[in-house]
Amino acid sequence: MRNTKHVAQAATPEQGSLFLCWQSARLVARHRSGSYAVVELATEREIPGEPGQFLMARTECGPPLPRPLSLLWTDGNRCAFLVKDEGLLRARLAEAPRGTLCEVRGPYGLAYRKTIDPGRRYLLVGGGSGIAPLDFFARRHPELVEATVFGLRCAADAAVLPERTVLVEELGQGTAGARALDMWRPGLGIIACGPEAMYRQLAAGLPGDRGVYVALEERMGCGYGACQGCVVGTRDGPVRLCKDGPLMPLESVQW
Repeated sequence: MRNTKHVAQAATPEQGSLFLCWQSARLVARHRSGSYAVVELATEREIPGEPGQFLMARTECGPPLPRPLSLLWTDGNRCAFLVKDEGLLRARLAEAPRGTLCEVRGPYGLAYRKTIDPGRRYLLVGGGSGIAPLDFFARRHPELVEATVFGLRCAADAAVLPERTVLVEELGQGTAGARALDMWRPGLGIIACGPEAMYRQLAAGLPGDRGVYVALEERMGCGYGACQGCVVGTRDGPVRLCKDGPLMPLESVQW
């Protein structure tokens, strides 16, 4: 394994970056169903991540480029992710046996609570791997949550989260977004994380409401703002999702 015995840069979760060096991690549990897996890692040091933050991760044997993984939960020196078996890293983690060696750094990104209006309660609308940070938020901040609406493509996928209520929606059905629009009422906010089609559905159904936030996604090279790889244009100018996001007000998104 690469030498990870560097001095860590300590910071609070609010600052968005705890470690600027890699630390060793070991896969200690994996539960797979359908196309998804919940993967649990044990790390060298505590990772006090917040809902909405992510880790940059890679396995010891590659692929060489890390990928951002949203936290499903973190507890001391253990953390978990919800991954779909697509792409080199995620497919490898979805199949990896216990004991697989990995490396992680982070957490990065702004916690959701740093972006949203704390005076509202929210519907949490998640699709696919986007369920992970929303489920984390619901458990960490129940006082801010009105209800959750989570959707996956098939019953086998939904079984990966046996303790959650997950809608089964076939391709193109848009069940989660439609259910959220039916449940929404004036004054209630929405935090959404999932496919762009779901965001467009919410934008069409809630034009101009300023309590709707969506988590954007772009490829990230570094995770802490140096590579400029995750810059997106908004109505307020360009932003780096790893530093200024990933959560953005829906009205600022340029389609």
